[in-house]
Amino acid sequence: MEDSEKPKLYVRVEPMAQPTECSNPKLSSLAMVNDDLSPVLINNEHFTGHLVFRVRDFHGWTPLDEKKKPKAPLKDCPHYFSGHRRTFSLQLSGRFRKQWTGDDVMFGTFFKKKMELPRGSGLALAFAQRIDPSMEYDLYSDHPYICSPILCAMNTVHIQPLLARISPRPSTMKSPDLRTSMRRSLYETALLSQEDASRGIKEPLTLPEWSYGGKHEILEENLLSAWPSWTLGSTYRSTGSDQDVSGALLKAVSKNKTGAAHRRQWFLDEKHRKKFIFHPDTVYSFDFASPYVDMNELTLKMGISINAGRYLGGQPVRYECRSRDGKTLFWAVELGLL
Repeated sequence: MEDSEKPKLYVRVEPMAQPTECSNPKLSSLAMVNDDLSPVLINNEHFTGHLVFRVRDFHGWTPLDEKKKPKAPLKDCPHYFSGHRRTFSLQLSGRFRKQWTGDDVMFGTFFKKKMELPRGSGLALAFAQRIDPSMEYDLYSDHPYICSPILCAMNTVHIQPLLARISPRPSTMKSPDLRTSMRRSLYETALLSQEDASRGIKEPLTLPEWSYGGKHEILEENLLSAWPSWTLGSTYRSTGSDQDVSGALLKAVSKNKTGAAHRRQWFLDEKHRKKFIFHPDTVYSFDFASPYVDMNELTLKMGISINAGRYLGGQPVRYECRSRDGKTLFWAVELGLL
């Protein structure tokens, strides 16, 4: 089969604030893969954010330009992939429109139809669960899925108050002006929240400018959860008990345990996830990447090579961020070969 006749990868994003067109009438809302300086704006009644999808050696479908011609594929993101084994990345920064606990928000792969599982899939799942012990899955149901709490699933999590991303942030927690600065930020954030509330659900929430393309990557920063409640005020105080997640993580900070591995280990405990609150006035940035998938062929490479496309029955792979009960979809990225 000629290369031009081979099925090509497409990457769709939902809900895209400004849907794109494609030369293939079967496709819409395509992301411009590897364009990490120009993220897709996603917006619905639950979430507003910027999203970028990267694929190493990408040669798939692209949206149309202003002249209704397909854009040239961006083959790579050299600053992101160079020196790393990772083969793809889903990167996102945004705000939830209401409060959710850390146990409510799930991220993973979801399918709409039953699949025929290949030999070796059990070994692949066991390997994946070693990487992420919080993983939950059922691949034998009519709607198969593999997912985890988003706080455990993501390679990188960066958390900052909205105003800290829009205006300069205090450089150190020991600054004598920190309490005053944070109170001012909370007041200004409250004003922004009032403006956002007046816009209605169809208009995007206020977001800081996208700053994670090119040489600038999302870095792990979960110190917001570690700031004591007296600093941030009642808005950020955890519920349920005096010994909340903030105080416990503050102790972890003093022991220099604030990285991704410690964050994942901490949130393996359901009690810790339920005490963590996603706040509308906070910007959450995530990066999910892996060296074990060739996205251009939808092939898993975990010691053995499994062509996932052969077992999907023509259905796409969907990365979804949704509520645990499945009733709320925050955003989704759909990948398939066409």
